[in-house]
Amino acid sequence: MCRRITSVPRLPLLLLAVLSYLIASCSCSNSNNNNNNNNNNSSNMLGVYIERAPESAIAPNGDEVVFECELNLQPDRLEWRFRPSSSEPYRYLRPAAGYNVTSSNEERTWKLRIYVNAQTLGDYQCVAWYGPGAIASTPARLTLVSISVDSPGVGRHAVRWSVAPKNCVLLRCGSVSSSPPAIWSFYRNGEKLPQTELLPGAAGALVLNSVSAKDAGNYTCAATNAITGEELRLPQVIDLRVDYTDRTPPYFLLQQPATQVAARPGETVVLECPGVGSPRPGAVWSSPNVPNIYHNRSRVLAYGLQITDIRPEDQGSYVCRLDNGIAPVLVHMIKLSVLERPRILRGPDPTLTNEGDSLALECAATGHPEPDIYWLINGEDASNDNETLIEHGRLLIHHVQKRHAGVVQCFARNQLGETSEGNILRVNPMQISGDDYQPLGEVPMRSAHDLANGGYSSGSSASSSSASGSASSSGGGGSRNKKRKYMRVAEYSPPSRPPIKQ
Repeated sequence: MCRRITSVPRLPLLLLAVLSYLIASCSCSNSNNNNNNNNNNSSNMLGVYIERAPESAIAPNGDEVVFECELNLQPDRLEWRFRPSSSEPYRYLRPAAGYNVTSSNEERTWKLRIYVNAQTLGDYQCVAWYGPGAIASTPARLTLVSISVDSPGVGRHAVRWSVAPKNCVLLRCGSVSSSPPAIWSFYRNGEKLPQTELLPGAAGALVLNSVSAKDAGNYTCAATNAITGEELRLPQVIDLRVDYTDRTPPYFLLQQPATQVAARPGETVVLECPGVGSPRPGAVWSSPNVPNIYHNRSRVLAYGLQITDIRPEDQGSYVCRLDNGIAPVLVHMIKLSVLERPRILRGPDPTLTNEGDSLALECAATGHPEPDIYWLINGEDASNDNETLIEHGRLLIHHVQKRHAGVVQCFARNQLGETSEGNILRVNPMQISGDDYQPLGEVPMRSAHDLANGGYSSGSSASSSSASGSASSSGGGGSRNKKRKYMRVAEYSPPSRPPIKQ
């Protein structure tokens, strides 16, 4: 029997249409007359969405972080969940366990307060339920403020550089991992250099544009975390000497510059090509696959090519040719990749299918690096379902079950961020037909004729018994000639009217 929802007292009326999709048992259509129906309408039919998802945060130990989740419609309930890493399952954070969860704005905005320590670092996500269906936000990551040297054992011995005057020297004495990015300081002979000598566009490097004898000395550097103020002194020491030398072709100091550079749209990037020689070499830039590298956003510097306001069309290979008139010419190639946040080109369609059928849902996304795609069904990881398979971004359900009805979400993520798009999956329950079942063997039944006559007479009962007995005793009749036994129903006699006394 199909039960329809006629009223939902706690939810807005706009949500009634949503719930009619979410509840599989309320689909009254005959499954034999309904095939898989993929609606090609690209608009999202959910009617409910997350207006503000929790945002990732970097905080020091002992600090307090507030994650916020806001929806356009008040949910039946909302819960937060947490996982230490992407390889571990989520666990729900219950307020009864001491977690600080509050709501406001007519219970459409929910906040979770977390105190930062080693045990609370990881991913946080809010999940909102509307009836039996659930929608999940993109997760936010809580990271501890930190700073460390990338290669502690490297650079413990002094390095000596000898260059001719007027060369441009790009001085970098190591690298660190820092959240947030570190602030660099440089020292010459133990004295800190003024920030004016740190030219923009060369993060983590000191640029000496035209060296002379006054620039000679021992150089060291330090990195400072912008939040905690913690400073790391790197062990590398560079002994720079400025001497007149014989004529030499272009060459690189210390090591070859980077050949792979990645930047986000809108950022400023420097493709480094800091060659030196005697005399000082000049650089000529070209590209085999970027049509125009000289424009109002690019500038040739003494140590590389600077591009401001990076755009997708800037992606490609760049060739730097350093020449000072002395062979050989030094050629250096750099590949510039423009990073792009994930963007879903096509999310899952609103779908109607039958219980037990197979189903394939599509999700296409773009981004750089190419985003990973994963699926949630009512807030739960679809890869953990024994009926599902995720292949090339597609969600395959081998045999659709009633538990799959509700909200299906496709998520796309890469190192720049994460996005999602969801829609409704309706499931027609499997129909059970009474024609497939035979009457129970010797259960007494009454015929319509006997019911019309008000029961059985003794004669008819006897004749029925006699006929039944003769049928069973005859050798050729078999069970097909055997007549059904009927229950004799006693005649109903109303009770006598009791005497009435005044």
